Amino acid sequence: MYEVKIYDGPGDSDGTVIHSPTVNDVKLPSGNIKKEINAIDSFDFSIYMNNPGYGQIHPFKTLVKVKNEMTGEYEFEGRVLTPGENMDNNGLHSASYTCEGELAYLHDSQQRHLEFRGTPSDLMQTIISHHNSQIEEYKRFTVGNVSVTNSTDNLYVYLSAEEDTFN
Repeated sequence: MYEVKIYDGPGDSDGTVIHSPTVNDVKLPSGNIKKEINAIDSFDFSIYMNNPGYGQIHPFKTLVKVKNEMTGEYEFEGRVLTPGENMDNNGLHSASYTCEGELAYLHDSQQRHLEFRGTPSDLMQTIISHHNSQIEEYKRFTVGNVSVTNSTDNLYVYLSAEEDTFN
């Protein structure tokens, strides 16, 4: 039981429901969330022409949220990446979309050349602060609890401006 909403950019606070768990309400013919480890989550879905969101979805602009109505938790939050068009054997047209999770926002910024010495927590704060200084507010992250340690709790690494923040 999921609700799927699309938003016309970060300024759209209301959104448009394109899939509702209630009977006889708007539905998507298919949708699949892929949760990843050490990679970016994705959400693939198809939408029919009679859906209120059809024709309102734009790559890199439209934001998507998938809410599990049983838990009240969002299972996926991200942006539309690539569109496609489909036609089934009966001639019914639909559009399909691939979405990427919020972690993909780290591909939208570059790091700077930096020789870093410090704790793993300080390194994460340095990387995320530089990312946040380059992108829109809705793509910003906050560093939570960093539990990574090493024998000395001291790192010596080089950051490269040739890599985006995710890499």
